[in-house]
Amino acid sequence: MKGSLYLLFVCGVLLLITSSVSAAMPYIRSVTLSKDPLIIDQEFKIKIKVRNVESSMQVVIYFDDSVFPAKTVNVGPDLLDTEVTVSKDDWGTKINLKCGVHTMRADLVKYGEVYDILSQNVDVGNVPIMVLDPARPNPGQSLKISFTDRDTGEVLKNIHVTITDTDWNTENKDTGSTGYLIYTPSKPGKYELEITETKYCGEMYFYAKRNITLDGPKPERPMVGDMITINVPSSDIGLNVYDSNGDFYLSARTSITGVINFTINDPSEYLLVIGDSSTRYWGVNKTLTVSEKTTTTSSSTTSSSTITSTTTIATSTTTSTTTTTNTTTTTTITSQNSECDSNSDCPSDSVRYECQNGDVYQIEKDYSCESHKCVRETRENLFDACKSDEVCVEGERYCQVKVTTTTQASTTTTRTTVITSLTTTQVTTTTTTEPITSIQTRATTTVPETTTTLPQKEETSNYVTILVLVIIALTLLLLCIITGILLVYFSTKSKDKKR
Repeated sequence: MKGSLYLLFVCGVLLLITSSVSAAMPYIRSVTLSKDPLIIDQEFKIKIKVRNVESSMQVVIYFDDSVFPAKTVNVGPDLLDTEVTVSKDDWGTKINLKCGVHTMRADLVKYGEVYDILSQNVDVGNVPIMVLDPARPNPGQSLKISFTDRDTGEVLKNIHVTITDTDWNTENKDTGSTGYLIYTPSKPGKYELEITETKYCGEMYFYAKRNITLDGPKPERPMVGDMITINVPSSDIGLNVYDSNGDFYLSARTSITGVINFTINDPSEYLLVIGDSSTRYWGVNKTLTVSEKTTTTSSSTTSSSTITSTTTIATSTTTSTTTTTNTTTTTTITSQNSECDSNSDCPSDSVRYECQNGDVYQIEKDYSCESHKCVRETRENLFDACKSDEVCVEGERYCQVKVTTTTQASTTTTRTTVITSLTTTQVTTTTTTEPITSIQTRATTTVPETTTTLPQKEETSNYVTILVLVIIALTLLLLCIITGILLVYFSTKSKDKKR
């Protein structure tokens, strides 16, 4: 019995020791900044609160995983709350942060061993609001870019900016006394604008694109299963189709000649998004309603006949024989709707072979850019004249030997007369142009001379450690209790046997 009580006493002591160790784990309680966002070249303070720390502990400050020189703070049992001052002279020497979002980290360490880590995002810089007019600029047309203070709404005068075009050429501009500047993009593509001020900073990306000229969709009132065609000015213009619920339905590619072909097999109203990913053309949205197709079969008659079938191993239905050997060349020059700046903007050259009058013709298409329009030159050459025992096959460069087999069979043919009535629902096709502003800014908010407390870290790691230790202590206590009960039980049983 005494042994059992002694065991329970030991278990209780273990539990108390474990709980004391858990409660005494050192950690960083919070880190606060005197300004949010941080303004470049302006002084700010970092306030740090720690708990349960030991002597000789330090808090090391990092920005973007780079240690902040001379910003290692000593903490201890008598120094739980402290602060770090970042002076104006520290900018550009000890701390080199540009406009945007950065990561600040505080590590609680002792002799190289890390006890706790607290990380959070910090906004740096006063980024003004930048507005494009028009929101969808075109190459060769003037673009107005205005600048206003994000907090006060004040028009910013004499702001210096640098604009980099698609060929990496730079141009310096100034807003002057009006608070805006005028810039003319020279060609389609992506442009970068960077503010080169000390008080204000930031970057913005924008696109200059052409407007799309469409021909289609055709037919205007399609039915289920119909081939729908849209002609566009460039092969880099794609198509995405969304159903009435806004869910993606299909996508279609554009041929080198600027033709989009697709089929819809479900009756409904659809949204056609054309060219939204193009870097040279502004996207256009169209609505299209596809109706159901109804077919009715009315009557049929049956008759008997004898059929003689002839099978020819060839894919062309033309079997006429041509004996001419003269070479014929036809050249056609056609101006396309595609706009261009160079030959690379036009479709690629192509060569194919097709049958004409039973002979093989070579069709060559060459594209070139003339007066900002793609011009196609088509040449048709007689490539191979088929003999009487040869036949032209589509896609083949030479005539193929004709092989025929003749069989006679008596069969019954059912002739069916079909009368089809089509019910068509009128379709309304509308075109909408939605302004899309391709602007990417690093947005921050300036609150000068205010004290803002950044979100305190949830002490998850400490809680997990404490919880694990408590569970271990409770497990040990439970084992001690069970062992004590078993000892009491067997001790009592042993005494009963002796009696």
